[in-house]
Amino acid sequence: MPACSALLRICSPVFEKMFASGTKEAQDKRIPVTLGTEDDFRVFYSLLMPGGFQVDKINARNAESLLKLSEHYEVAFIKLACEDVLINSPATISMLTKAKTQNWSRLYSSCLEKLARTAILLQRKDVDDLAKNSPEILADLAWEMRKYVNPNDEDDSDQQDDDLEEDGGLGPFQKKPKKPSKIDDLEEDDGPGKPKKKPLKRKGKRGL
Repeated sequence: MPACSALLRICSPVFEKMFASGTKEAQDKRIPVTLGTEDDFRVFYSLLMPGGFQVDKINARNAESLLKLSEHYEVAFIKLACEDVLINSPATISMLTKAKTQNWSRLYSSCLEKLARTAILLQRKDVDDLAKNSPEILADLAWEMRKYVNPNDEDDSDQQDDDLEEDGGLGPFQKKPKKPSKIDDLEEDDGPGKPKKKPLKRKGKRGL
């Protein structure tokens, strides 16, 4: 397909290196494109055109191919737009695996969060496949699920730390000082309303 080499060189450092390399392809001004389909590259090229960038050109059908093209040719603004489209799409185990393989960190984090939040909808086959082929991804998913199994885990641990500090480190096992009972008070005072008994003085024996 015909394309403006100047536009490609301005938008992509990869194309700039290709045309500046002096290779036969650069001299003939014919660069083979092996990623995606011709239709995908036409959309990619149209997004590079001045005033041609329109987000609605990127959809769930072509976002993945355009993401690969934009990453390969290092066109950051198209890559970001493609990631946003995929992030706003339903998360699947397949997309989670692709995001991990392609090192699409934003998309991977988004898929992890969505799948962890709706873990009850996961199929046993998907979990078994992850365990067999991608144990690291399964571990990441399990760790992310902790936030939704007990979202107050962190708050509870902080509260326990506060209790330990206030209780001198013994927490709920610290013995509280015993309060005197009413019975003890009665024994000490010989009963309410009664004067305390004075000790008797012994009188000496009278002499004969």
